[in-house]
Amino acid sequence: MKARPRALPVLFALILLLPAAAGAQSPPPWEDSRAEPGTGLRFDAWGGHLGLSSSDGFDQFLLGGHMDLVGLHRYLLLRPGLTLGFGDDATTFDIQLDGDWSIPIQDMPVDFYAGAGLSLFFVNYDGDSEFEPGLNIIGGVAGDVNDRVRWHGEVKFGIGDIPDFMLLLGFSLQRGAARP
Repeated sequence: MKARPRALPVLFALILLLPAAAGAQSPPPWEDSRAEPGTGLRFDAWGGHLGLSSSDGFDQFLLGGHMDLVGLHRYLLLRPGLTLGFGDDATTFDIQLDGDWSIPIQDMPVDFYAGAGLSLFFVNYDGDSEFEPGLNIIGGVAGDVNDRVRWHGEVKFGIGDIPDFMLLLGFSLQRGAARP
């Protein structure tokens, strides 16, 4: 899988949009359930995701799980995860560490986010295996189903020998007390 230079314009667009959106930020709906900034990283939720990936005609169905870690900053969510891919006579296994920066906008029922992540991508083509590291540029939207369940939809653009494009839909179940 070859890296696509088209991911760089997306990165620049996301970087340019973050400062503009920062002025319109309101606290995310889950703010009270998160540790105060600087109190340390802690587990907040776990969940699953499914989706599709595409790269140079190599298309796969994706299924995975993740956990949400909070506490470094009220707008920062760390989301380590594992994703399995099936299709095109190959099986893939992707280990990710994503950092998502929430961009909540007042009076909106959803939050937008942008971020980046590291990916360790394993591919098995009929017994022949490869290992490829890469970087993901992420954009997404998230909202509440109820006071304990949150959904998210995201797009990832890959840099390096990882999938060029991923489209994911997922959920997170908060541990402990319900969100206010």
